[in-house]
Amino acid sequence: MPESTSTEIMNQMRAEELRRVARLLGIPKDLRRKGELIEWLSRKIRKSLPDVVRHCSENEKLALAEAAFGAGILEPQVFWGKYGKVCPAPKSYYGYGETPSPFDLLVALDSVGTLYIDNAVADQLRYFLPEPEKATIEVVEGNIPQMHGGRPVHQHCGEPIVFHELRRVLGLAQAGKLPLTAKRSTPTDACVRRLGEALMLPDLDLEEPGAERDEWYTEAGPVRAYAWGVVVQLCGWCKAAGSKLELTRKGRAMLAGGGAEALKEGVERLLGDDEFDELNRINHIRGQNGKGKRALSKPSLRRQSIAVAMRGWPTDRWITFDDAFRFICASGNTFSVLRGDPWDLYFCEKQYGSLGYDYGDQNDYDGLARQYLRAFLVETMATLGLVDIAYVYPHELWPEFDGRWGTDGLAFCGRYDGLRHVRLTPLGAYCLGFADAYEMAVKEPAGLVKILPNLELVLVNDASCSPADTARLELFASPKTERVWRIDQQRILAHIESGGSMDEIRKEMESLQKGDLPQNLVTWLDELERKAMALKGGTQCILIEVADEATAALIAHDSKASKYCLPAGNRHLAVPAKNERAFRSAIKKLGYVLPR
Repeated sequence: MPESTSTEIMNQMRAEELRRVARLLGIPKDLRRKGELIEWLSRKIRKSLPDVVRHCSENEKLALAEAAFGAGILEPQVFWGKYGKVCPAPKSYYGYGETPSPFDLLVALDSVGTLYIDNAVADQLRYFLPEPEKATIEVVEGNIPQMHGGRPVHQHCGEPIVFHELRRVLGLAQAGKLPLTAKRSTPTDACVRRLGEALMLPDLDLEEPGAERDEWYTEAGPVRAYAWGVVVQLCGWCKAAGSKLELTRKGRAMLAGGGAEALKEGVERLLGDDEFDELNRINHIRGQNGKGKRALSKPSLRRQSIAVAMRGWPTDRWITFDDAFRFICASGNTFSVLRGDPWDLYFCEKQYGSLGYDYGDQNDYDGLARQYLRAFLVETMATLGLVDIAYVYPHELWPEFDGRWGTDGLAFCGRYDGLRHVRLTPLGAYCLGFADAYEMAVKEPAGLVKILPNLELVLVNDASCSPADTARLELFASPKTERVWRIDQQRILAHIESGGSMDEIRKEMESLQKGDLPQNLVTWLDELERKAMALKGGTQCILIEVADEATAALIAHDSKASKYCLPAGNRHLAVPAKNERAFRSAIKKLGYVLPR
């Protein structure tokens, strides 16, 4: 910590300001010169500090206590997080009518903007100022509200279905069905649609009711259907291979049956990743991938700060988003989205809508941090089942940046603006390292269905059939009536086609019925598996038409050309795309050529 004294602080102040503070502390009238003022005030601080502090406001006393018990450093964001008030700052000049304060003689500002107090002053303050309480966070007692501002509050609780949903996603990646954009390796629209179909629970309901939409309506768009395509890369389970996602070694292990421990390892990799930034999903803030990118801090530093702060969150208890953000500040785990000037980030048009302008409203830096925190909690943490969320649709809420130039034509800043409450799950506490072990509190599905010999399933207790249970049934069955489902061959085959296995189907059936399956169903599943495994996959080929059967036979049986093609009828040859170059070279030696 930089060393300073109250004398050095006072040397930087004007005599008039010092005189006003000195009068407050009872200086003799005959002392008027700056040197005399500094000498008297310095002695007063050394010998009668309690009397000096008595003239400070309550907020200033709290700030002095925070600095004294905080290694001499006063952190404004911590102060705001703890007390919900703007942290006092020292002044070197008083305007007309302003009340002077001895606080300005005790707190200094160094060259990098850090507020601190002298070590000797801190030692004295600890004797008579009470030690500040540690940061705490309020929990919501009872149920969270069902409505907010006339909008229905929706909840997403992903912990019960995250492993099932993750394996569906990994299965699609294994089957090569998740295309990515070429430059940034983010999910394409086709990929998002495919992931949306694979979700076990519907995506977040962020759209306004239909009656409230007009021709200028802006859709919030998908969240979890997009997030999975990024999260599996952040966690190291998939990687970009050309224009598609493919499984990594860890991804194949997770697909084969990885549990909470493997998920925890993935989350640890996610927290340290700098390739993807959740802020990019707040696409109304422009410039992030241009010059503005240089002004942004590393996403890994933000994620890790948030993760450490979450250590103080209660498990399985709802807290408001505002309290969650305030606690991050109060706990000293503040993070900044910016590491430079924000002039290259803007709304609508850079010249007028830059975030570098100060409109006198809420601090833009804090506003950007709040926007990022929402995106991280909803896009990443909720998708992985580490937190539960409660939210409303975001249109016209504008919790930050309200009224800035260029926002009047936008429906919202970020699609996550409606986040109201968040709840740390036991899985989240384990994956973030706050719990030593994890055991999912699974609702016992015994008696949920009864599987009949005719391959129908009857719901034994439909009241216990949650959305997650319904999603599990949809894996292999289709509804026939409200209480009766029928095992659906096409759904089972679709699951296997996307990378799943018949063993997963059997385990789901046994779990939902809790017991052995009927023998005729076992036989039926075995035969279906035999047929499903009969085809070993496909290879993209070029079908070549040959002028006559003799030439086709000659090429197909040539010692070199035959290595790169297969006969496909009497006058056609099938050449795998990867062998095209070698095939062309081989037939040239026979005197033939394949036109391009």
